[in-house]
Amino acid sequence: MPSLRLTLFSVLASLAACSAPPAAEAPMPRPAPSAPLASYGPGDYCAETYVLLQPTTRSNFSLGSEYYRNGDYCAAYPYIKQILA
Repeated sequence: MPSLRLTLFSVLASLAACSAPPAAEAPMPRPAPSAPLASYGPGDYCAETYVLLQPTTRSNFSLGSEYYRNGDYCAAYPYIKQILA
């Protein structure tokens, strides 16, 4: 004689197989793209921040390029500016 748990499990499993699939959520509408800003220099878009520039060009390039690749252009600006100077 099957146990009560096994019987209850088989009944619930058969009911779950017959149930309707979950309703799909409606996708959220995307916001309209805004116009890109002309520059990323301090005062135009980025807040003035204190940045401890590294003593070598290689270090400044590494930090600047990493921030730039991550999309944080305001953080990359001082390092790239120092390299170009």
